[in-house]
Amino acid sequence: MDFALDAIDTLTGAVDGATLVIHGLDGQPLLNSKGEPHSLVLLGPDSPLYQRLVHQQTHKRIQAAAAAQARGETVQADPEEAKVDAIDVMARCTKDWSGFLDRQGEPIPFSVDAARQLYTRFPVIREQVDGFIVQRRNFLPVSSKA
Repeated sequence: MDFALDAIDTLTGAVDGATLVIHGLDGQPLLNSKGEPHSLVLLGPDSPLYQRLVHQQTHKRIQAAAAAQARGETVQADPEEAKVDAIDVMARCTKDWSGFLDRQGEPIPFSVDAARQLYTRFPVIREQVDGFIVQRRNFLPVSSKA
């Protein structure tokens, strides 16, 4: 069927990715030494990758809880593990970036590991990425965002 529901098609945008411009604590776009904004291309919550990663983490937690219960232990949530897992999802759902320079002014090549380091080192960026990824409206077709 060919539904005429393009205005709410978040799946296409989630798979293609959407651009987040990083903002400083003053609310202004964070610019590098060349005056360029720091930006990230992120997959959305409806992308198959995001869905698979969240499913895997949920499954891991359910298995751990069942194993602990079988041993007669109380299940303890580990906030640090949850943070590491969230950073992993964000890093793996980052497709690309621009504007990130090293101290010599050279572009830092994108990699999932570099994104993981960025999100671990800079909570302000991590919070922006986390908030952006989970908002489906960020992955709507451009004409539907107005």
